[in-house]
Amino acid sequence: MNARRVAPTLVVLFALVVVGCGDDGGGDGPTTTAATTQSTGASVTTAASGGESPTSGDAGTATVDGTTYSFRDLYLCEFDEELGFELELQARGATDGGAFQLDLVIGSFAGSPFHDVSWFGPEGIYSGSGMQVGETWVNADDGMTQLDGPPISTDGGVASGSATLTDVTESGDPIEISFSVPIPTEFFACR
Repeated sequence: MNARRVAPTLVVLFALVVVGCGDDGGGDGPTTTAATTQSTGASVTTAASGGESPTSGDAGTATVDGTTYSFRDLYLCEFDEELGFELELQARGATDGGAFQLDLVIGSFAGSPFHDVSWFGPEGIYSGSGMQVGETWVNADDGMTQLDGPPISTDGGVASGSATLTDVTESGDPIEISFSVPIPTEFFACR
């Protein structure tokens, strides 16, 4: 499958994830109710009204073009295994400049490991994907630019990494992002 045809599909898929999981801007986040999934036995949290996220407070940081953002809320989203997802993580926060959100997805696409890093903040909406081809990681948007490695690492219960992200409207310059966020232990029903 041609990477140039895959990239727009992945951007649309990501946009649906962001819309489905996006912050509505109201309150401090959803309250939580514990439940259990039958397939994994993992604890799942579902949204109600008011209250806090499953992980609230010091939920990691991201640095975007030299500006560091501290996250307030962190969500380990229930993911759709049929889409090839293995991890879907959202980190959210707010400043005087408005709300911001980091979305991290690890999965596979057409049998190859795939990572997506997306950012919504004062800079705009940006996304970047990496795909492993053989032993090499490449930019999934152009299928040719070689990366130093996978954009996301999940060592020691922390998701960290860095990436060059492109403006999803293709009207702005790329941004550089680095991030480090703890991975929550409870799943959250983001959709």
